[in-house]
Parts: sequence; C-alpha cells; structure tokens
Amino acid sequence: LAATLRNAQTRPEELHYPHSLFRSAAILLHSLVNASFFSTGNLSTAIAVTELLLRINGYRLVVDHRSLQEFLEKIQQGGIVINQTENWLQNHVCS
Repeated sequence: LAATLRNAQTRPEELHYPHSLFRSAAILLHSLVNASFFSTGNLSTAIAVTELLLRINGYRLVVDHRSLQEFLEKIQQGGIVINQTENWLQNHVCS
C-alpha cells in the first residue's frame, strides 16, 4: 500500500503531462482501484484515500453513491483512463 501511494506521486508514463492535484488524485484512484490489498473493501479504500487527498487540499467530492460505484467499477474494468478520471474528479468537487 505504501508503495502504491508513493507511485501515485509520479509515474513514468505520466511525466509528459502537467502535474496537478487532480492528476495526482486520478493516478492514486486508479492505482488503488486496481490493487488488491484486501479481500474486500478495495474500492471503498480507494475512494476514501482519494477523498482524503482532495479534502487536505480544500476540495470535497460531490457525487451520489450509485454514480460513484459505477464509475469505480468502470475504472476497475479498464473502461476509464487516467485523463478521464482527472476530468471526472474536476467536475465532481466543490471547494
């Protein structure tokens, strides 16, 4: 888990993109969604950690539970890429 958190800061394939809070949050979310740290609760952990990162930086995620669950499942299935997640996060926060 600690390695995943460190890797979310900078990944080699992301170096050519401008770095931002939402890009970091998107990378973190993808890393945690696609990791299997626990027998259950991986998606819940992924969103909790991502929400914490956003809150520390003055943002609050605003989305209903069903939409969030569907979005996380699409990430898990490989149907959502990091750029899409970054945009989704920017569109689902308030300060």
